[in-house]
Amino acid sequence: MAVFNGGADPSRLAGKFSAMAVCWILGLGSLVSWNSMLTIGDYYYNLFPRYHPSRVLTLVYQPFALGTMAILAYNEAKINTRKRNIAGYILFCASTFSLIVVSISNSLMLFLCPWRAAIHLPLVATWPQLDLGTSGRGGIGPFIGICAIVGAFGVADAHVQGGMVGDLSFMCPDFIQSFLAGLAASGALTSALRLMTKAAFDKSEGGERKGAMLFLGISTFLEFICIILYAFFFPKLPIVKHYRTKAALEGSKTVSADLAAVGIQTQQSQEVDDAKQQERLSNKQLFFQNIDYAVELFLIYVLTLSIFPGFLFENTGKHQLGTWYPLVLIAMYNLFDFISRYIPLVKCLRLSRKGLLVGVLARFLFIPAFYCTAKYGNQGWMIMLTSFLGVTNGYLTVCVLTDAPKGYKGPEQNALGNLLVLCLLGGIFAGVALDWLWLIVEHLEMMLNLSKILGCQRLIKNPLGLLSARNWHENTIRVAWEKPHLGWTKLNFDGSCKCNTGRASIGGVVRDHNAEFLLGYAESIGQTTSTIAEMAALRRGLELVLENGWSQVWLEGDFLTLVEIIMQGRCVRSVEGQKQVSHIKLLIPELDKFLITHIYREGNRVAHTFAQMGHQLKHPQVWRCVPNEGLRNMLRENAEGKIMYRKR
Repeated sequence: MAVFNGGADPSRLAGKFSAMAVCWILGLGSLVSWNSMLTIGDYYYNLFPRYHPSRVLTLVYQPFALGTMAILAYNEAKINTRKRNIAGYILFCASTFSLIVVSISNSLMLFLCPWRAAIHLPLVATWPQLDLGTSGRGGIGPFIGICAIVGAFGVADAHVQGGMVGDLSFMCPDFIQSFLAGLAASGALTSALRLMTKAAFDKSEGGERKGAMLFLGISTFLEFICIILYAFFFPKLPIVKHYRTKAALEGSKTVSADLAAVGIQTQQSQEVDDAKQQERLSNKQLFFQNIDYAVELFLIYVLTLSIFPGFLFENTGKHQLGTWYPLVLIAMYNLFDFISRYIPLVKCLRLSRKGLLVGVLARFLFIPAFYCTAKYGNQGWMIMLTSFLGVTNGYLTVCVLTDAPKGYKGPEQNALGNLLVLCLLGGIFAGVALDWLWLIVEHLEMMLNLSKILGCQRLIKNPLGLLSARNWHENTIRVAWEKPHLGWTKLNFDGSCKCNTGRASIGGVVRDHNAEFLLGYAESIGQTTSTIAEMAALRRGLELVLENGWSQVWLEGDFLTLVEIIMQGRCVRSVEGQKQVSHIKLLIPELDKFLITHIYREGNRVAHTFAQMGHQLKHPQVWRCVPNEGLRNMLRENAEGKIMYRKR
């Protein structure tokens, strides 16, 4: 067995660039499985639309990662780093492969029961015990199974990230920078692949599932490559042997297995005569000496994970990019997170210790910035803001993790690396929990809007001072069209029937939370009653809403009886009316959320105008652009909240 004293100059040892490349690949493998899960979030939203997959899966992942990391960090000095890292990569590989097995099982269920797909029933309806009475299209059983696999991802992440950061902390700083760049590269790679697979499979049958299977297959292969590289190639590089031997001579026991794997025995007892050299600072001392770095890492990831990925998937509304929008946001974050991790290689661009703290605290301005951009901005501003979030996340992470270990002995650097990763995972867990506040705020705003709608039916009473000045207002009520809540669309519908001929037509308009026009529709439906016309207008509007993928919809019309029929089950006597209502009640459950309210004609002018246009049409028509200037003026007045007066 060879004897190595660790005294060679590391700059003269061969294999530095090979080691950097391997560290980059190992970083890629550390997060590629999890990033694949995040990037195919749109696939899981289609399978489990009511379970908030991006938020729930992230929340499940973090307790396993944080709890395991806490145990490993506490016992860091006694743990065999080689076995720890190899076990983590093996668990990643096995868990990712398990997801492929789950996907194949779901496909087999579809193959065995094709008639269920034809009528759009949940796949798991074949096995009722998996559904447990829930309304998620993917069923609670498969979702719990995926959550269990995600928990295994968390355990694997704690093994690998803490083990690798600790292992690389006593080596060349370029190694840990390469590892961290690899972590970010996994996000950029999966985002690029997701965009390509969506473009390739978007129009094909089962396209999203095919893309997901491709992702998981690539991830499994990369995890297997990481096992091979870490176990057989990385330990044999001369520069890696040097740093590990040096750490062993300084008292580290965690590298003995790695050195033994390449046939090296250190002369620790001969080289280290002074017992004080074997002493190392305790974890507590290391933590308090670097508490600013620990707090900075915690705050970096509290902020990032409170926005990414849940807010980007669920709270940014719908824009021109449609279903591509959240994928583009995730891709831009991952791309700029990756690029920014190379900025600290330029020494003049690195921040000082105090500068890092200022930069971390300044990032909290992202919270009001994202809120206001989601509520009032367009997609360009959101993409830019998301990119800047990625830049700051990657840059600050590398600066902290490469600066903190400097000046310590090998065992202390290993321990400090584990402590910092523990703080990082703690920040991720806190951020994931805080991410749910966006949903809470959204629902509170929705409840306030709903109470205002149901309480006053959008009738805005006159101020007391005006009553004495204008008696005319005592006999009028004020009516205003209201925008839907963020992330919702609003369908206003109307039916029109000419008394002299009995011929009827229908029309409606769909707008987003910014009151932007999405589509209008109109058609003539022949001779019928005004009641049937109103029902037909709502039915056609619901069909268009579902065709366009809008799932949170506020329905509004000026026929109060129809609202009572839908919400209160009021009896419908005519056969044709019963058919229309039955059709409507089949369509409404396809929406994730819906609200139906009544508004007076004065607030429903746009839909009424489309219905009037229907009398002139020979064929049904749908407009994606505003068809005339008169409608454009009405839409603008609605968006501005113009008050219309109606006599009592």
